[in-house]
Amino acid sequence: MPPIDLPSRYKSALASLPSLEVEFGAGGIKLFTDAELAEGQIGYAVGRDSRPLDGWQANWIVIGNDTGLGDPIILDAADPALPILTAWNGEGTWNLRPVSISIEAFALAFAAFASIAQNRSNPVQVKENPLSESEREEYLAKISELQENKRYDFWEGLLAYGD
Repeated sequence: MPPIDLPSRYKSALASLPSLEVEFGAGGIKLFTDAELAEGQIGYAVGRDSRPLDGWQANWIVIGNDTGLGDPIILDAADPALPILTAWNGEGTWNLRPVSISIEAFALAFAAFASIAQNRSNPVQVKENPLSESEREEYLAKISELQENKRYDFWEGLLAYGD
């Protein structure tokens, strides 16, 4: 697979993150490094033989995954806002769902998730330090604000890995 040309705004947003992986309970988010990006397209954009897979659009770039379910986290490079999307893996079709309105909002939401995940990176830690209702509400309010009050279930769904 040829090298993937990522928009400079994506690279800047990624560079602002303290880490590319956040673990929370039994799941989390992993974003790909430049070295992992080409291989990260396998099974989504292309098969192991590097041939394009049906239904995948050339402007979609898998930038990471939900570590609990393996669902791809997708950058839509054709949209000037560079929104982030996801889809259930293994469904046979790509029914994309929004994750974030832009790459910048995604980076801030990722950082908020990293903050809530501190000292909760595995099920034992979550049991010892459960998420309070006020922490949950504050986190979801922050996510809503970042997404211009659009509701994206992705971020709330990540909290289920701690239940």
